[in-house]
Amino acid sequence: MSRNGGALLGALLLILLLGGLGALAFAAGRLRSLAGAHALAAALAVTAAEAGVERAEAAWDPIVAGRLGIGSSTALPPRPAMNGVGSQDTLLRLGRGLYLVRSVGERRAADGHLEARAGVARLIRLEGPGIPDSVAAFVGGGVTVSADSGIRGEDAIPPFWDSVCPPATVPGIGVASAPSAGVTTLCPSGACLTGSPPASTDSALPGGLFAQMGVATPAVLVRHAEAFVSGVVVPGPALAGAVCDRQRADNWGDPLAPGAPCGDYFPIIAASPGTEVTGGAGQGLLLAAGSLTLSGTSQFRGVILALADLVLEDDAEVYGVVLVQGQLLVGGNALVQRSTCGVRRGLEGSARPLRPVARGALEWP
Repeated sequence: MSRNGGALLGALLLILLLGGLGALAFAAGRLRSLAGAHALAAALAVTAAEAGVERAEAAWDPIVAGRLGIGSSTALPPRPAMNGVGSQDTLLRLGRGLYLVRSVGERRAADGHLEARAGVARLIRLEGPGIPDSVAAFVGGGVTVSADSGIRGEDAIPPFWDSVCPPATVPGIGVASAPSAGVTTLCPSGACLTGSPPASTDSALPGGLFAQMGVATPAVLVRHAEAFVSGVVVPGPALAGAVCDRQRADNWGDPLAPGAPCGDYFPIIAASPGTEVTGGAGQGLLLAAGSLTLSGTSQFRGVILALADLVLEDDAEVYGVVLVQGQLLVGGNALVQRSTCGVRRGLEGSARPLRPVARGALEWP
């Protein structure tokens, strides 16, 4: 072979070698690009699943959760996918106040094919204030009960609740007050205050009435309130079509019709100082930042927390328990009636996911 022929062959071999190396470099780059795209898609799927769990906890729906039987699950409302990333979320009830939120995140390409999928689950434990149901009224200040009104420590089932309440339990205490607080009954033989005993003192009450409520402190409850009210209020159930309208601040559920659309709605209601409820009916947990008055024919089932004075007059009725930092004044034909069922349903219905369960989240492939 001539020298020129050998040089040409060498050049061809070099070109082939360089081409092969270039092809290998391109393939390696392509593989790295695909691996990076897959890793990004997987990360987006995990993020979508984590966001689904966070969203379910932040936008907790007590009615949806409360209607689930133990062992039952339901799909949570979907959210539109953004840039091909979305999640499918479900809620499973494990027990009384214990749930599992499961979210499956997906990343899809523009043509709709699945690029990555990831699942995340989190245990949710509902929390409410630790309030005993053995007393009709806990009072840090003085108590005054007039002749035709009453504070009753006997357990009673609220009107219209026979189908949703167990039988009444043993009698409890009428009033538990601070040792320095006076209890005045303006009725013959003190018959307007009953219980077993009618009244007792609790040295833990002065200044610490709400100190043993656990994680659900008044400040935390206000942050989770569904309704904020002030001035004069007449609460009552409200519908949006055939469903309970929970956007209305004056909708406090429907204690007079437990089977109605708002019958299982037990909101947390935050009332400004000086609020007066002049009629209507409500249920749940009513938290008053200052003085609170119930007058007219107003009815409430559940728990009332008053950070100042609580006044009940006319024909106002409370079935459940009241906690009053200031004075409790019960006049006219008003009634504070202890009801273990009222307390239980009020606390369970207003319980919220206030703190995470330790080691309560997991991720699966």
